[in-house]
Amino acid sequence: MEAPQWRCEWLAIATSSSMQISMMDTSHIHTRQDFVVLLQAMHRDLQCNPSDWGNTALLDFLEALIRYAEDIPHYYRNTGQAVNADNASWRVFADMLLGARIYE
Repeated sequence: MEAPQWRCEWLAIATSSSMQISMMDTSHIHTRQDFVVLLQAMHRDLQCNPSDWGNTALLDFLEALIRYAEDIPHYYRNTGQAVNADNASWRVFADMLLGARIYE
């Protein structure tokens, strides 16, 4: 179910002051608070743009998250990023969640 337009506008205003992290650029996610801001953005994006998500149902999202967590070292290697996915970090968690939105 799509969120009413007023809700999307309200959410944009409510999170815009802390919205410094691009939905795709996770290189700036270093702290728990950075991660919270990303989660707020993802929540807003799902409510306002569900058609941009391939996995809107929790079961589908979790299945994609499992697969993406297994495959994320390949993502970093293929995109030339020097990130060790075996070292837990807020950035790796963020990349996994963002990937699970659309991963098949």
